[in-house]
Amino acid sequence: MEHIEKISAGPLGQLVEGANNICLEPIRCHWDGTLFNGHRENLNLNSHDIDDLRFKLGFDHVELVQSTMVEKQSIQLVSCTGNLKTLSVTFVFKLSDTMINGKIRICSVLDQSLDSTYKLHLTNVKIKSVVGLYIEEDSYRIGHIIHEFLDARISLLYKSGSRMIPVYDKVQDKSIKHSLVQYIINNTTKNSTTLIESKLKSAFDLMSVSISLRNDFSQRDIFRIHTKNMKVAFNNLVDEIIDATNLLLIQTVPKVSLPNISVILNFKKVEKKCFQAFRNSLKGFNFLLRRKSCIVSMEKDLIVLYVPVDFADLNIRFRQFIIKHGEVESKSSDIEEHYKTEGSYLTISIKKLEENKFDLNLLEFKIDKFIFLDTDNQTVIDPSVRLWINSTLEFKVVPLIEEMFEKYIRLIITTDKFTKMNI
Repeated sequence: MEHIEKISAGPLGQLVEGANNICLEPIRCHWDGTLFNGHRENLNLNSHDIDDLRFKLGFDHVELVQSTMVEKQSIQLVSCTGNLKTLSVTFVFKLSDTMINGKIRICSVLDQSLDSTYKLHLTNVKIKSVVGLYIEEDSYRIGHIIHEFLDARISLLYKSGSRMIPVYDKVQDKSIKHSLVQYIINNTTKNSTTLIESKLKSAFDLMSVSISLRNDFSQRDIFRIHTKNMKVAFNNLVDEIIDATNLLLIQTVPKVSLPNISVILNFKKVEKKCFQAFRNSLKGFNFLLRRKSCIVSMEKDLIVLYVPVDFADLNIRFRQFIIKHGEVESKSSDIEEHYKTEGSYLTISIKKLEENKFDLNLLEFKIDKFIFLDTDNQTVIDPSVRLWINSTLEFKVVPLIEEMFEKYIRLIITTDKFTKMNI
């Protein structure tokens, strides 16, 4: 807090407050134009194609393939708030309502499999983009951007005869519905979030720190020093929290049992394939690492830290598993598979209660991408089954990891070391 107070005080504080408007006004005025297209040359943003999506609903395996947006999503800038004293800016965007068409394949253990067409309608999609900046010479540079979906609605229908049958509306479990909408929105808005990042990078490339501080070069140099020290202080704090959490996990060695995994593919014109794993467990969850500098944001009376983190190596152990191809069945035991995460983050709030006394809260721990790493047994499992195992683990295992790690981080941040500190 000391570094933020130094930036907020006196002439520098007044200049920084004015710099917020100087930097953000061009973005407000020119967001819909072509001024900020400088980073788009290597981006394939004109493609309307969507990556294949896979998810399980009950006993059904659902694939959405050959998916295409009817028209490109437009991105409306709803609001932007500058916190340049902590080198952060928060934007809220609204995406245009979008229709996606494609083919759906439903493989059911209980019913006959189905190949048909589908329509996916995305509405009211709002994105909060928190931008962390750093100063390079006389320029603002973007270090990291974290996107949060504030709101989104989906309608997924497939054709059966002359009728359109709803899929998403039939899901009763609230947590499954939430996971499904997050999964679909994340994977169908990639071009839009990539375009947002590209335009914001171009916008900040055009900004001068000196000009934003009204060419007061002495105050600019002080600003650069204080913001650098602030970043170091908060990065050290979150590193201590992560290290203490990892150490606690090493000392307590919690047993993390995973649910049984079942993938049964019986699509039309395809030989039946099956993978079932039992007595599964998780290891390697004590290797959480901070990947980039945290974003320091001021939200009312709170300091909110958005911390990019990832697991370098998560080991999933299958004690017993069965593989079937047609009528051929093989059994094995005790294999380990290795996974990593990408794009994950922690969100921690800090509230100053009194001198050197703080209230810390973990607001969110979010794992974005769960990625399979090549292992010795990669040739044992059919590639099409492998895709389904990965998507099943995303839905079943990721929430368990998030829940467990949240529990241990909350234990750490309530200790005296972090509630009574000098920062």
